[in-house]
Order: sequence, then structure tokens, then C-alpha cells
Amino acid sequence: WPHHVSVRVRMGLHTGTATPVPDGYIGMDVHRTARIAAAGHGGQVLLSAATAELVQDALPDGVTLTDLGAHALRDVPQPERLCQLSIEGLETEFPAIRAVGVGTGNLPAPLTTFVGREEELAALTARVVSRPLVTLVGSGGTGKSRLAIEVGRAVDAEFSDGVWFVPLADVSDPRLVADTVGRTLGIEGGSSRPMAERLIDHLRGRRLLFILDNCEHLAGACAELVPPVLSGAPGVRILATSRQPLGLGGEELVPVGPLRLPPREVRREQAMRSAAVQLFIERAAAARPGFTFDDEDLGRIVEVVRGLEGIPLAIELAAARASVLTPSQIADRLDDKFRLLRAASSAVEPRHRTLEATIGWSYELLTSSEQLLLQRLSIFAGGCTLEACERVVSGDGIDDFEVLDLLAALVERSLVVADTGGAQGRYRMLETIRRYAADRLAEGGDEDRWRERHATWCVEVCDLSPELSDGYRAISDEMLAMFDREQDNLRAGFDWLVAGG
Repeated sequence: WPHHVSVRVRMGLHTGTATPVPDGYIGMDVHRTARIAAAGHGGQVLLSAATAELVQDALPDGVTLTDLGAHALRDVPQPERLCQLSIEGLETEFPAIRAVGVGTGNLPAPLTTFVGREEELAALTARVVSRPLVTLVGSGGTGKSRLAIEVGRAVDAEFSDGVWFVPLADVSDPRLVADTVGRTLGIEGGSSRPMAERLIDHLRGRRLLFILDNCEHLAGACAELVPPVLSGAPGVRILATSRQPLGLGGEELVPVGPLRLPPREVRREQAMRSAAVQLFIERAAAARPGFTFDDEDLGRIVEVVRGLEGIPLAIELAAARASVLTPSQIADRLDDKFRLLRAASSAVEPRHRTLEATIGWSYELLTSSEQLLLQRLSIFAGGCTLEACERVVSGDGIDDFEVLDLLAALVERSLVVADTGGAQGRYRMLETIRRYAADRLAEGGDEDRWRERHATWCVEVCDLSPELSDGYRAISDEMLAMFDREQDNLRAGFDWLVAGG
């Protein structure tokens, strides 16, 4: 640490029961311990009544207990009596306990455990406290909302006026964004003054965090509301989740991608360290009490999470099938992802009940030209360069000069991934999104035309006659590198030509 920085650590101790999982422990007593720690201040050590009773007669010299009384802790049903551990030579005077009062936030209580993303969570907890606006961006099903809620739970002690969760998925009218935020805070309607003005007055002088969830279809309205709120109420912080940026100056974008995947061939202990594998196992155990697996099952689970590209929603939907299918049966049905991945529970949001519905939500927000480009991009099996995209998919509704802007829009909306690390940038889709786009292309009845364009391009880029005049050795390193980059495309293009005779 820099020499002028003093690191002050707060600690919470509690004694209870917990359930072991691959990456640690879960359970109400684990949660209670975290809440006790969050109630303290830097340099303070807090004990629950359960722990205090166990140690009060065995304290070492110079250590005493101070009873701080009962305090309400967030998401803990009953007030918790807290004791401070006072240690000789260390600070003993601290501000009041950070207890929860009435109306200080409305974070939904998660119904499932939070798995993985430890690094993202740690970084975000620091960012949302210090940055006015942070937006989590990513494609549907990557777990942006769940991550945002977990961040809110981690930082709620930093906001004296609470953390407020504002779900916008069901708001269709952009004019109702301010009203939705106001109603969440309990601001009554019926006034002639615009809600945005009343909201800013209400927030002035307060210290709180808003989580604006699912902003993509209301990005413009959110972009209008956020700047005056942040300007008029400097103590407010906003954490947004969206499939595209809000497009505001000062907005810090944090991409939320799929979970990290294990290699195909991996030992048991390595596989169990994978967040994607852990997520499948935990959700499968919830779907089928007594769920067990051997090494062969674990290999098929690795196959499943890799086939689903680490997308949390897809993994959860697949794991729910463990109630009636074995891991091997689930893996064998991955070719029909959209049919397999359906949630039976009516408690799941409609747009998250199937993987297809989740992608369809994003698709419907696109312009007609963006939809056309997404459909046509699905013919590229291994991604493509900008030049290949312009060569193959332009025409019939998409002019050459439009391709770049449309492609950039799809990247911004988290439907296409831009890999710009090499000399030539490449653009690709997650396989689940590519499959969805391919289905839409087939529905349009024009699929063969674009596949022929793609196959023609494959033939053109493989025109080797000049290089082959002196034999195989004359093929340039550049050409071999091209074969390596484009082998998935070449196979798909030539397979289509062969299948057509």
C-alpha cells in the first residue's frame, strides 16, 4: 500500500451451521456473518450473541467485550444482539452501528446462491461507491441482474439511505421511467409537477444507490433522467444493467460475459474449480434432491457447460432438467438447445423461461436493417473480418457503406463480439445467438442465396493457383495463417457446396 494509506479492516464473527459447496460454504448463518461484518466500521471487530456467549469466559488478557445492543441487519429476520471486541492498544471508539432502518432499500432476497464472478464482484463493489454511473453490459442470460443485486448486497452498508432496485423490464413507455423510480422510493403521484423534478428534490442530500435493471429498451429515457439526478443529488450512485450502453459521458461500462469454462480434458479437481461446473451442480442439486455424480458424469457436465458456452441462464435451464434426465442425457440433447432449455416454473420471468425468448427480447429491439445483418452473419461459422462481412452480406436492404455502422450497433447491443486483439479484427456470435439468427434467416426463405454467397467467398479466398505453381512449399505463411483463421468457415462453405452437388 502507498505510505500515506492506512488500511482499516472490519471483522464480523458468528457461530452457526453452514452447507459446504465446492468453493466454500452457503447458508443463512454465512449470510448473517457477512451482515454483522457490514454493520461495523474500519478497525472494529463485532461478534454475534452466539459467539460472544461461547468466548466471554475465555478471553485473553487485554481483550474485553462491550454489549452494543440489538440491531436490525438487512435480510436477517430478527434483530441481532452485537458485541464489540475491545482490544488493548487498538481503537475502541467508533460511530454508531450501520443498522438497517425502515425503508432503507428494497433489494430482492435471492432465491439461489451466487456462484463465481469473485473478481468482478470485488472490483464492482469499489467502483459503484466511487463512480456516479456504472453500467453492466452483456447479452441476455449472462447474469447481469444477479450480479448487480449481489453488488448491492455487498455495498449496502456504504449507503445510509439504502440500495434501491428498480426493475424496468415490464415498463414499455419511456415516459414512465421517472414515475417507476419515484414509486419505488414511495413518492406519491397526483402532483402537477413532473416526477423527475420531485425525484431530484427527494434525493437531494441523500446517500443511496439505484440499480436500474434492464434498461436496453428504455436507454434513451434513462439517458435523459440520469444526468439531472446525478447533478442534483451528488450523493446518489447508479448501477445500471443493459444489453447496450446508455451512451452518457462519465458512464463506466463493465462487460459481463459468460462464466469461465474448464478445458475439455480436465481432472476432477480442476473441473470442480470451474464456476460454470459449480453452477450446474448446485442448480441440479436443487432440482433433484440427493443429486450425485461420478467422474463420468462430471465429464458430461463439462461437455454441457462448454456446449452452452458458459452462459449462466442456459446452464441453469439445463441443470433444471436434472430432475428427469442424467448429465449424459442432457449432453446428448444439446443439439436442440432451444427445445431443451425451457423453464417449467411460472415464477421465472417470461423472457427468461427459454433461452430462445431471452435472445428474442434483444432481437426485437433491433432495427430491420440490424436484424437483416444479424441473420446473414449467422452463415459465418467461425466469425469473420469486416472485409468478409462487407463482401458477403451486403445488398438487398444493406448497402456497402452501412455494414460497418450496423455491425458496430450489434456489438454495442451485445449480440456480436468484437475481437480486436490481432492485426485484423474479427466479429463473432455466441453459438446460441448464431443458431437463433440462423433460424430467422431460414424463416425468411432466402437462406440458400446467402449460403451461396458465403461459399463463393470461400472459393475466392482459397484461389491458390499462383502459389501452387512451384508445389506445396510455395504456400505463403500468410496463406497458412488464413487457413487457420478461416477453417470453420471453409468447412461450412465447402460442406454446403458438396451437399448441393
